[in-house]
Amino acid sequence: PAAQRAALEQLIATLDPAVLALPDTVIRLLPPVPGALADPVEGFRSRTTPMFDELGAARSLAQHTVDNILQRERLARLVAMAARDGSALTVAQVIDRLVAATWGGGDDSPYRATLRRIAARAVIDRLLELAADRNADQQVRDIVEWKLDEIGRRAAAALPVNMTIILSLALLWLLLQTAMGNQAPTAAADKFLNSAWLCVDNS
Repeated sequence: PAAQRAALEQLIATLDPAVLALPDTVIRLLPPVPGALADPVEGFRSRTTPMFDELGAARSLAQHTVDNILQRERLARLVAMAARDGSALTVAQVIDRLVAATWGGGDDSPYRATLRRIAARAVIDRLLELAADRNADQQVRDIVEWKLDEIGRRAAAALPVNMTIILSLALLWLLLQTAMGNQAPTAAADKFLNSAWLCVDNS
């Protein structure tokens, strides 16, 4: 268990804005690419073409880390191990650490605050996917839904309204839509979260 927790902390450390931020020395080495020289095969896809998408790079890194930490089979193994060993790392503890590491915190610049929101979004995206994933272990889904509800309740007590209230509403909407069979879970989550995070960014 101690080794597991140490490994988890090392992974979570990569979600810190200071780690997600690209140094100015690197950004200066990635100037906009003239259209005639753009290589669709070798080049990276970018939402800011012809500029390098540094926020997109941070988003990819954060999502890759979170998705691997919250991989459904891995979480199912944690449930099984915790059932046999009371000192084992639990799914709830993993989620709590991710939330604590990516939400809140006093960032010293708007850029780092944006990177923290990107990491928080990665956590919520993955939790919503797990909650709607019918191939995930039922106990894992139950724990994820419980933690999402807990996040929403805690946020509801905070003023002013912040991102977690909007995202807890996103969960309710997503579960309703998928239960009714109106949309695939991923499509439903993406559609709602895009508008939800627009509200957050403009608040």
